[in-house]
Amino acid sequence: LAISDTIQTPLLNFLAQYSETAQWLNDLNDVEEDTERGQLNIVTISGNDIEEVQRRIASSFRYLWEQAHSLPEPVRTALAVRLRDPCAKLTATLP
Repeated sequence: LAISDTIQTPLLNFLAQYSETAQWLNDLNDVEEDTERGQLNIVTISGNDIEEVQRRIASSFRYLWEQAHSLPEPVRTALAVRLRDPCAKLTATLP
């Protein structure tokens, strides 16, 4: 499957940002477990409180949504589907 250069760079940027954001979300959900095990957790070592981490993740997902909209169909739809589950997980962490 060949991907044009006009799609490849934005897609790779999206995937890199998505990977980072997914790690933040994963660690947000695992703060207590990681603390109990003495495992490093990006949330606790960042120095940010939980609300700031939630805002950071939400902001990143908004940015990713905007980036996905710049890509053609069907790539845009595939990325939107990919964002659905982690956005629901973030919403579940909110009070």
